[in-house]
Amino acid sequence: GYKNLKEIKLSDDLESIGCNAFRDCKSITNLFIQDSVENIGNGAFAGCENLSEIDASEKLLTNIDIDSVFEGTSLDMDKMHAIADNYREEHQQEFDDIENDATEDENHDDL
Repeated sequence: GYKNLKEIKLSDDLESIGCNAFRDCKSITNLFIQDSVENIGNGAFAGCENLSEIDASEKLLTNIDIDSVFEGTSLDMDKMHAIADNYREEHQQEFDDIENDATEDENHDDL
């Protein structure tokens, strides 16, 4: 499989990375995720113990389960959580609007 894969640069038009896609690919050290990626499935890079550098959008980090996606890597999890939290704070209105839209849909009765 991916035994000697060291660096990953994903396609410009990729929108999603599936669950466990690169799980336990221990040779990966660097990851570049294009801005087009909107979702990463749980465990996608879990167990990639040598993964120590990532280039991904702040917005993406707010939309994924950082702990699950990158479990067992050499990435600075606290730093990634701080980046995601900071992005959320700066863009709180957008998140509130999304939550309000979802709530309105849930409360809508079909007549």
